[in-house]
Amino acid sequence: MAGFFLPIYRKVCLGLVSLAFLASAALAQPVTVIGPITPGDCTAFNSTTVLKDGGIPCGAGHFANPTGAVGLAVVNGVASTAMRSDAAPPLSASVQSALTGTNGQILVGTGGFGFASIVLGGDCTFTSPNIVCTKTGGVNFGPFATQAAPCSIAQGCTGQITATLGFQALAPVPTRAGDVIYWNGSAWVTLAGNNSGTQTLTENSSGVPSWSAAGSGSVTSVTCGTGLSGGTFTTSGTCAVNLTSFINSLGADVNLNNTGTYFDGPSVAQGTSGIWYASGTITATDTATANINCKLWDGTTVMASTNLNINGAGGNFSASLSGVITTPAANIRISCKDASTVNGKMIFNFTGNSKDSTVTAHRIQ
Repeated sequence: MAGFFLPIYRKVCLGLVSLAFLASAALAQPVTVIGPITPGDCTAFNSTTVLKDGGIPCGAGHFANPTGAVGLAVVNGVASTAMRSDAAPPLSASVQSALTGTNGQILVGTGGFGFASIVLGGDCTFTSPNIVCTKTGGVNFGPFATQAAPCSIAQGCTGQITATLGFQALAPVPTRAGDVIYWNGSAWVTLAGNNSGTQTLTENSSGVPSWSAAGSGSVTSVTCGTGLSGGTFTTSGTCAVNLTSFINSLGADVNLNNTGTYFDGPSVAQGTSGIWYASGTITATDTATANINCKLWDGTTVMASTNLNINGAGGNFSASLSGVITTPAANIRISCKDASTVNGKMIFNFTGNSKDSTVTAHRIQ
């Protein structure tokens, strides 16, 4: 198989060489050499037809390590060798000193790899790693870690090492226990604590506080409230207790002639406002054994209730009731019904005193 392709390969190669030769012949121009050319130097075309010494060594013996240094000024070299690709020049001594040296100055970059040194003033010294400065009078204010004492109020600090001591250093000078610190419109000042007995803290129209004797204030208006009489007064007056009471007794017997109905007994018209304490006594009888139920109420709310068990014909029995009610719906009363017969009744004058069935109401608020 190799023998088959060899003639074809040779023909292709010969054809390519022929094409290249024809192209070179077409493009070839006369070349002028300007000499002499130093042995080992590289040649270079000065134009499309002029060849001269390039002035650049091409041999291995023409490369060397750098002998100059990188500084801030331009250096025009005269060496006939080129620097190797893996070589690097050092920084000049002045640059190294500016970057790493200890000179007691502040180094500031000026752009373009330039530097400028700022000389520390008489109040500052450089002690690695800190710059320590002092104010006029030799007061040391930094760094704090090196201070023998905290920085003072004049330096923008408190001169103390705790929050409590710092506040006390900045606050107005105290007078005694109970002092009140306040702003008087231009500065923080202190109102001395009260040590003259019971007094009250008051303030004027500008908000400035002061101590006043207790009770030295004035009352502009007093209105007597619920359960009191006297109205409203602005100078002097009296609020008197005005809690009303009502009492009423039956003036005739009340028949309980329906076993399903409560019949009203004694009642009072106390009104519908306030809080009331009510109490009363009821006396009832029947011609036979009976159960008579009674209640103290306002027609809606029951305050108390009881049962009279009439265990003999013609017997008279009494019971007392009491309770408290707020804003009664209607008259406070005692009402009874005979649940057994239609012959029961509430009695008004079995004793001859006409007070056998009575109700009383006292306003307590």
